[in-house]
Amino acid sequence: MESDLLQLKLLEGDFVDQWIISQATTTFRGHRRTICYPDLPSNKITHRVVDTSQIRGQRIRRCRRRNALQRNALLEGLHLEDDDIFIFSDLDEIIRKKDRNIVVNETEKHGFVFFSMRYYFIKINLIGPKQWIGPFAATGKFLREHPDYTVNKLRVQRKRAVKGFMKHIPISGQHFSWLCPWDDDRLIKMKNRNNSWERGKWNQDRLIGPKGTPLTPVPVDHTFPETIRANPRIWDKYTYEAIQGTC
Repeated sequence: MESDLLQLKLLEGDFVDQWIISQATTTFRGHRRTICYPDLPSNKITHRVVDTSQIRGQRIRRCRRRNALQRNALLEGLHLEDDDIFIFSDLDEIIRKKDRNIVVNETEKHGFVFFSMRYYFIKINLIGPKQWIGPFAATGKFLREHPDYTVNKLRVQRKRAVKGFMKHIPISGQHFSWLCPWDDDRLIKMKNRNNSWERGKWNQDRLIGPKGTPLTPVPVDHTFPETIRANPRIWDKYTYEAIQGTC
């Protein structure tokens, strides 16, 4: 799943000059993980491996400390030029090729912006009712003038950290949250445990997602990345089977 999402992200983001990919040596819960090196030309990628093994325990606070270390490593050792544009997004937050101009233009205009996108749960074609506001972009000038704004702070504490810079720009991208193939629910159970959510778990019959979120099946149409539509054998396993015939 992670490999499929990474390849999708890289292909959609072919307008990116340089990728900086950060991986932790342990999972969210602190278990050892295998480091997977992305398949990209070496001159287009900076790969950071962050040692998070020193943080022990599985309490949520410690888990989030691991996340913070991994995120903050993205900007380590970089020389920031004023006109650089840095786009920060998790693996499952897909910024479309067609989003490029609005991402660049709005970031240059405001210095720091968040982007809202469609929010899908469990399957790539089960959409939730709300927009997801997670990925953000900043100019090199903004980051240089605000050295106390770590990547984690910008992501997690944005309402307090960047008051006055809260520009939400809608884009055509998708957040494929808790994605899992077919009826394999191991990832969903793990996510429920990681986020301490004991209610509103995935119910395929009633199409209810985490926290009781109602989900609606939609076709995999022109609004989806070209890579998904061009590779049905890979992506069919991530579609809701009741409408696979229309995808």
